[in-house]
Amino acid sequence: DKKLVDAQNEIADVLLSGEYTHLLTIEDDHWNFTSEMLDACLKADADVCGIAYRSRHFPFEKIPMVKGAINKEGCQLYKGAKHDSGYHEADLIAFGFTLIKRSCFDLLDKPYFRLNKETNPFVGNHATDIDFSQRLKAKGANLVGCYDFVLPHRDIEEDSYKKMLVEGVIAKHS
Repeated sequence: DKKLVDAQNEIADVLLSGEYTHLLTIEDDHWNFTSEMLDACLKADADVCGIAYRSRHFPFEKIPMVKGAINKEGCQLYKGAKHDSGYHEADLIAFGFTLIKRSCFDLLDKPYFRLNKETNPFVGNHATDIDFSQRLKAKGANLVGCYDFVLPHRDIEEDSYKKMLVEGVIAKHS
């Protein structure tokens, strides 16, 4: 019964009050998590490593993302990664299945998680991922996406992604 941002900060406080080395975020609108995904995130030895998934809005871009254009309001936009495997640097890590080193929290002022300042027509301003990623990148943290796996996200699975993309293009141009 808490706002997302409050729950995330409470979890970070628990991490920092114990002898934990990492925080693993797992969002409840994803599934098919495996221990191999955790092993892959640990193997990356990055400050932050996220397993890939598709956004739940057309055009279903792959997350983690990289910087795109600046929109007319001056906000940084992000575009989906085109990788199908391996580890690649990212500018935006979301929290579907993401491993964050404890040391990242030493780089940030409290509250560690803040609502995104920049709004996005797909994300809105209820999420914390853009702000978190931008502040960590500004402090020199290494954000990495692992594209050896693709998590299902809501109704977006890799098997249905192309069909939904075609339907979205048709709907957009109708």
